[in-house]
Amino acid sequence: MKRLDYFDLAKGIGIFLVVLGHATFVNEHVITWVFSFHMPLFFMISGMLMAHKNEENLTMRELLHKKLKSILIPYLCFSICYSVIDIISVFLKQITLFDLKTNLVCTGTFAGSGPLWFLTTLFFAEILFSRLLSLLGDFKAVAISVILSIVGILTWHFFEPVFNASRDDLSRFFLLSFPFELIRFVICMSFIAIPYILYRHFLKNITDKKAMPLFTGILLMISNVILSQFNSNIDIHNLDYGNVFLFIINAFSGSFGLILICRSLPTIKIMKPVLFWGRNSLTIMATHLNFYILYLGGVVAYMINPYITRAKEYIFLFNILLVTMLIETILIILINRFIPWSVGKSRK
Repeated sequence: MKRLDYFDLAKGIGIFLVVLGHATFVNEHVITWVFSFHMPLFFMISGMLMAHKNEENLTMRELLHKKLKSILIPYLCFSICYSVIDIISVFLKQITLFDLKTNLVCTGTFAGSGPLWFLTTLFFAEILFSRLLSLLGDFKAVAISVILSIVGILTWHFFEPVFNASRDDLSRFFLLSFPFELIRFVICMSFIAIPYILYRHFLKNITDKKAMPLFTGILLMISNVILSQFNSNIDIHNLDYGNVFLFIINAFSGSFGLILICRSLPTIKIMKPVLFWGRNSLTIMATHLNFYILYLGGVVAYMINPYITRAKEYIFLFNILLVTMLIETILIILINRFIPWSVGKSRK
């Protein structure tokens, strides 16, 4: 099936914002805005792609095979890499042995170490939502998903103090990591289910590719920029979402705003790097922090900084992002060339 460039463009911008959000010397208001929607964006695009690819028609065996290849194998490959890096970091005294054990617990319970939480949460949410679609049909499946998300949010309100108190006890942390992941993926189900139904019954049939979607997207993005400043920094990894109503409004307005804007833009040469990052966003997400690529970008930018005479802070941040994305591009090419199966791709 033909790829939709505007989804890749939105993912490319989204993954760049993920890197930006983890970089240093970024204005706190920009960070608050980025974190308000950058992870929900990837869930929503996944939901729309499920509708685009008619995944509800797949058998359970076909669905599991597809998701194991595209999600769980990358999760296991990167988890092994993380563990090796953590072991080296313990010997170098960059992290403690307790940190290593905690990360191994997160990996083994599928709560996910570092940014890999996204893969397992996406896997479980897509599998459950797909089965609901097969059994109940579109609207009932979406309704059940929304109800499950509400139940998850309410449950987390009572479960959060218990889970946070277990972080210093590995045995308790191990036992409570399973229900924590369950709560997280049911909360995120709405970010897959609602975009699924909106794409299937609305966005897929839009014929005006410029004026109306672009205008709507800009309005949604402006509202997201403004409203995001009234909430705290969002961290779905640890289920820290501040005001739940603002969290949901900002997640949908920012994500749909960006998607509609990207849908209205013509594909031109200058966008090719962003499209490339979008098509390989999984690699960037998994490596920019735990492979110390963003850190290396900061080191190189720091070495260049003494030679900069004007706008030092802005150029410093630009150099961090430039070096990071250049290294990521090289890494993507190498992985796609030699071990594409590790990121869920087939050798061409």
